[in-house]
Amino acid sequence: MWFLFCSVAISKPFKKDGSTFVTGKFGYAMRKVEPGTFNMGSDESDPRREKDEIFRSIQITRPFYIGKTEVTIKLWKMITDEDPSKRDGSNCYRTGEPIQATDDFPASCIDWYEVVRFANTLSTWETLEACYQITGDMVIMPKGLDCSGYRLPTEAEWEYAARGGAGELSKDEMDVRKASVPVKKRRGKNRRKKRQAVAGHRLITLYAGSDKVERFGWYAENSENIPHRVATKKANELGVFDMSGNVWEWTWDWYGSYLERSQKDPTGNAFGTERVLRGGSWANGSTDLRLGNRFKRNPTHRNTQLGFRLVRTVKQ
Repeated sequence: MWFLFCSVAISKPFKKDGSTFVTGKFGYAMRKVEPGTFNMGSDESDPRREKDEIFRSIQITRPFYIGKTEVTIKLWKMITDEDPSKRDGSNCYRTGEPIQATDDFPASCIDWYEVVRFANTLSTWETLEACYQITGDMVIMPKGLDCSGYRLPTEAEWEYAARGGAGELSKDEMDVRKASVPVKKRRGKNRRKKRQAVAGHRLITLYAGSDKVERFGWYAENSENIPHRVATKKANELGVFDMSGNVWEWTWDWYGSYLERSQKDPTGNAFGTERVLRGGSWANGSTDLRLGNRFKRNPTHRNTQLGFRLVRTVKQ
């Protein structure tokens, strides 16, 4: 049986702990992301920049929660009663070395349509509004980003959270940044290169949490050609894990060219043939893990490198 529905109310109330949001029944931990403005895409100084990574200012006007990890096999099984890691080659294009994935691995081999159905089901189980209206292959969000149920992040929300959101850096966050700043030799002595955070904006890094991907993400050079348990690398400034590497993450947006101007809460093209994925995977090189990098696939595509995480808009 594919998706299970339950009319029983949630047995425990939602738990809030500072900026972390945790559901009482299913334990999907989420981090609050405050609204703000950031630079989306890749600066022209990045030699690996692609033509579709246009650098421009984006304003996020709604606070939202984002999963601290990718949705795991455990959570997927709780809602669907199915283990996607057991899908055979006829239901999922398999790459990498064979492994016995445990419950704390990211759920993969899942297509975009399955994800939006999963989000609706999880919302229903937690007595939240379902964000998606699904008719065959047509999926719309009647309330848009004002829906308070579970949904996929927009491409802009995903990159905003991956970059740590906006605002001044706390002491703990600054310590994370200091650890990622390259050390520069000068006159025989090691000297840390100074970099300043401008109030209202975070320092720009190539990857989620750092310019050095090894400590923050699983990718081709350290993964041994397999995915890994979630949250086994360092988190970014928001305490969100694996936004660079492990598995690519589906977003809401249809793939298309960015507008070459500032935007407010962009949600991508109205139509398209491929949905955007972000973050890179355990099978990719470091270039694909850059925060400005964009990837796309037909929404029916499944493989062992594709997963997802969910967001929720904070009720005002």
